Amino acid sequence: MGFILESKKDFTPLEDGIYQAVCVGIYDIGTQVNKFDGKERHKLIIEWEIQTGDTHYVYKTYTASLRPNSVLYKDLTGWVGKIEGSFDLEKLLGLNAQLMIKSVDVNGKTYFNVVNVMGVSKTMKPLEPKKKPTLYTLEQGFTLSDDIPEWIKNVIKNSKEYKMFLESVPFN
Repeated sequence: MGFILESKKDFTPLEDGIYQAVCVGIYDIGTQVNKFDGKERHKLIIEWEIQTGDTHYVYKTYTASLRPNSVLYKDLTGWVGKIEGSFDLEKLLGLNAQLMIKSVDVNGKTYFNVVNVMGVSKTMKPLEPKKKPTLYTLEQGFTLSDDIPEWIKNVIKNSKEYKMFLESVPFN
């Protein structure tokens, strides 16, 4: 007798469109090697919660840069308005946004890309997050809490900083 599992789709996938969402995660994933050009860049992931009957979580990875031509700068200014100098990303936790979502199929799996991030209208009722908002920075160390999604923990463990940390830990 085998061990048979069945795939069950008990949630409704997102359709392409604009959704109200609430920011529930900011994750510093350290220095990552870019798959396209092989260059190392400091990256972060922002996580949003979309409540459409089912609760969906969508993510966008950014280079940690506030240069005016960066994607992070473009999305932040569309979301919170003008940014001058520095910006504390922790202020985003619990903040509502409107996200333009576009689905993409890769090797038979559907991913939901956040194409654009915008602020919400003053007439929209704010969403309260169901999930505890989480901020993770490399300065917190590498004891990765259960509040961080497993796949993001694996990305952090692939960072240059994590690998340097492992090299510095004495083996008993």
